[in-house]
Amino acid sequence: MNARRVLETPTCAARPRARQRGGTYLLVLGMGTMLTVIGLSIGVAGRIAARTTAAERDWAEAGVLAQAGAELALVTINNESKWRAIRPNNNWNPAVTIGNGRVAWKLSDESDNDLSNSRSDPVLVTAEAGVGAAQRRFSVRAVPGVARGLPVLSAGLYSGSTVTISAPLSVSGGPIGTAATLNNSAALSADVNALAVINTGTIAGFVTTPAAAMSTPTTDVLYTYQPDGTQISFASIPSGRIENQILSASNNPYGAQNAAGVYFIRVPASSTLRIRDSIIRATLLVQLQAGAKLVIDNLVAWDPPSAGMPSLITVGDIGSEVTVSPDAGTVTVTAAQLNALGIQIGLLTLASAPSELHGLFHVAGGSATTFESSPQIVGTWISDGPVTVGRATKIVVDPQLAANPPAGYSIPNDTMTAIPGSFSWQSR
Repeated sequence: MNARRVLETPTCAARPRARQRGGTYLLVLGMGTMLTVIGLSIGVAGRIAARTTAAERDWAEAGVLAQAGAELALVTINNESKWRAIRPNNNWNPAVTIGNGRVAWKLSDESDNDLSNSRSDPVLVTAEAGVGAAQRRFSVRAVPGVARGLPVLSAGLYSGSTVTISAPLSVSGGPIGTAATLNNSAALSADVNALAVINTGTIAGFVTTPAAAMSTPTTDVLYTYQPDGTQISFASIPSGRIENQILSASNNPYGAQNAAGVYFIRVPASSTLRIRDSIIRATLLVQLQAGAKLVIDNLVAWDPPSAGMPSLITVGDIGSEVTVSPDAGTVTVTAAQLNALGIQIGLLTLASAPSELHGLFHVAGGSATTFESSPQIVGTWISDGPVTVGRATKIVVDPQLAANPPAGYSIPNDTMTAIPGSFSWQSR
């Protein structure tokens, strides 16, 4: 009996140990499987993260390169004097390699799809960059710099020929200039820039000789404005006199109004156009045929129709003349006041203004200019032909002319500059 117990005891004790070994094996196998799965998951996640990071990096780099492409475009055209002529509108330039990507750019004139027809048109600069699978497009608008007025606009009086002064002349705010000889026999109060000076009077100011000639527009400048002007027939002006009238954008006693205030008059050969006792708020374009004359006298108040517009441009044939002799005083424009029967019962005052000439006055061509009476000019008088000062004259330079020059009287600034806040990202 004791022997049986001794033999049975080991057999009963061995079964639990076998079950423990099996459970341990399963546990180890399960843990191994879990570690394998975890390892695979980590590997897959790592590859996904790596791919995501690479795509994000390419996307970011493509964005930087697209912006750099727009800057490259601006640098390129600002170093090409004829880029508007040689670069087609809305045409991609060949791509170039920058960093890890490639960049191309193009220029577009959104106003009329023509880059070459105007130096003042803004331009849309578009750049596209690709890095890997990332493609991005960036655009910005650019405009040319502000044009500067021709240096001649800083002078009070300038002649492309001789200047003869036989009466007191005062020019303040700028010099008097001539591309030839200045002959002075009176009291001249001005700085003088001339090729040569013959002085038998007095000059209160700095004299520079020989001074370089100043650039002035050609006679074509008149035809720059003429297409926008309204023609006034010389025959419609009684006796060739604009007298006791207001000529402006809103008033033309001789025909249709011009919203821009620009009017064109052709004066026949040997005829005279006289402007007197009138208020002019317009750009007047006058073509003087052979032997024709333009006379500005009595009381005249003259201003351009708006800032950045000239007051007078004349183009004269051989033998034509311009005489400037308005008196100091006040211009009062009146009109007849009629009763119901059409009978004149009095005069009605329409407007009044000081008798002064304001703005830019250009006598282009060979016309001779003579200053008589006591004209008061605030602005700049340019004459391609000879100038004579026969009566006391006062000229005050208007700095706004150089700051806001009329078309044709400026030095273009072709440097293209990005407009702040005009950039945008575009879909491809």
